[in-house]
Amino acid sequence: MLAKFKTILLTLALFAICATGSAIMIKTDTNGNMTNETGWTLYYFANDGGKMISTCSGSCTEIWKPLPAVDISVGGDLNINDFGIVLREDGLEQIAYKKWPLYFYKGDVKAGDTNGDKIEGLWFVVKPKSYPFA
Repeated sequence: MLAKFKTILLTLALFAICATGSAIMIKTDTNGNMTNETGWTLYYFANDGGKMISTCSGSCTEIWKPLPAVDISVGGDLNINDFGIVLREDGLEQIAYKKWPLYFYKGDVKAGDTNGDKIEGLWFVVKPKSYPFA
């Protein structure tokens, strides 16, 4: 029961982070990691293959929260033209960077965490100046 409560709280927190009713900013931090304006790390899933398709669905989205399609602005040297919208199989829209859908990781508990990096050799922090983006 406690685990389910924590999942609900995290979902609400991520929703509050993303659904502000106005544009969110996507930027890079001092380590070159892509984050939202409050510093929460963004990830990509190797199985998505950079093809504007999200293959994370069902229970996967309980751990890897898709970045919902909202108005965005970008900071630093990011280019707004590198972002797009993926229509997910569940009918929701998700923001993508250079054709890779973006996700938050449930295991990140504070801004700047990168606990999801390299999980199962399939999930990686988005680093715009590194493979597969550079």
